[in-house]
Amino acid sequence: METSLVIVDSGGLQPSVDDSYLAVDGYGYYSDGINPSVNLDDYTLRVKDGEDVRIAVPNGEIADSYKVYIGAGTSTVPITATVISQEKLEYVTLSQTSVISKVELLLAAAVVQTITVENIEACIETAKEVKYYDRNGALSITYMFGRGITSLKSKRDDYRQDVGFMSTAYSYDSSKHQKRTFDVSANESLVLNSGFVPEDQNEIFKQIILSELVWVDDKPVNVKDSSFTYKTNKQDKLINYTLNLDYAYSEIQNVY
Repeated sequence: METSLVIVDSGGLQPSVDDSYLAVDGYGYYSDGINPSVNLDDYTLRVKDGEDVRIAVPNGEIADSYKVYIGAGTSTVPITATVISQEKLEYVTLSQTSVISKVELLLAAAVVQTITVENIEACIETAKEVKYYDRNGALSITYMFGRGITSLKSKRDDYRQDVGFMSTAYSYDSSKHQKRTFDVSANESLVLNSGFVPEDQNEIFKQIILSELVWVDDKPVNVKDSSFTYKTNKQDKLINYTLNLDYAYSEIQNVY
């Protein structure tokens, strides 16, 4: 976002004051104050074992490089500054040919954010990828490793039709539907469990609940949960979160 302030005082027209700001389609918390900047809190990124690590990197004045801890070594990659708004958030895909343990965002060689990567092997259940817009307005990804349940709910209207006919005498065909169904619609719902997660995932699930756009395995869903209870290791011991979701489309194709 660019601003230009023109000042006219008793001395006449003064030199204009021009400035630019990074504006993202996200949100801040009340405790952040007015016009909060991009959130750079450290967090743990839970990744399905063998999957790529995908993160959004804010570039320009916020971070000028990122360091990847992969295997026994590190690799530092510069970030090219840009004035194009669509490129202020750069999506980085890191292949795990060797295991990545963490990623650090750097500004003038100083660490401004640490993303710890936790690789998890899916056991009994098939891991589900949850993609959502986070508070920075960036697409973020987490995985749900616990039990998933899919259900279907339908609704319909019906009417009574005349099944009678006249031949030599009035009769009707008992194989026909006297009570006829029409205008059938259906929606699938999904219940996902995170599996046991560390306490620092509270913020991740908070942002999923607050997100306006969410996908599960690239299928659009709407979050049904309207409340969220923060859990702690001290009180809850093993922390598991449950998400109640509706697929954001009708199961019967009715696009027109």
